[in-house]
Amino acid sequence: MKRSRSVKLLTMASASLALTACQEDFDTEGELYRTVSECFSSEHVPDGDCAPLIDEGKRIHETTAPRYNSRPLCEEQGTDCSYEKSGNQVYYSPVPMGYLVTGAIAGGVVSDFVRPVYRDRTRRGYYYSTGGGYVGYLGGGRYGTTKKNIRAYNPKVQRAAPKIQTRTTVASRGGFGSRSGFSFGS
Repeated sequence: MKRSRSVKLLTMASASLALTACQEDFDTEGELYRTVSECFSSEHVPDGDCAPLIDEGKRIHETTAPRYNSRPLCEEQGTDCSYEKSGNQVYYSPVPMGYLVTGAIAGGVVSDFVRPVYRDRTRRGYYYSTGGGYVGYLGGGRYGTTKKNIRAYNPKVQRAAPKIQTRTTVASRGGFGSRSGFSFGS
């Protein structure tokens, strides 16, 4: 009887350790807003900051969102897509699920606290954000990411527009985003 109890405890401890090892180590929490009115209805962001945050999230999306040469290719990444035109280029971009607002925004730079968030077809329960990082749902309307992911995008640095991706470039990367693999501890 005691042996079976210790085996069960060992099995439960191993399973919990394995599940923990597969999760991202989130050190930053925030909320996801789709619209300014959703932001107004929350108690976490002052009303005067809602419109600038959502506008900045849209600007970041326009300048950094992945671009695909066809709607089917964009939709294969697990998200709704919109037709976009910039100069003489035509492409499809994922539609953001919303804009992740993190941290205390008092006295900060708005762009340091907001990121567009997209669905990720490869990781159930996780979403992809500008800067190459994942965002996970923590429950209770809260989302988690890492400070490293938030800092990966510097709005003060002028960047070239993302390249329009073809089926070949998407296949070589393994899907949506800039990471083609997963490793523990990074």
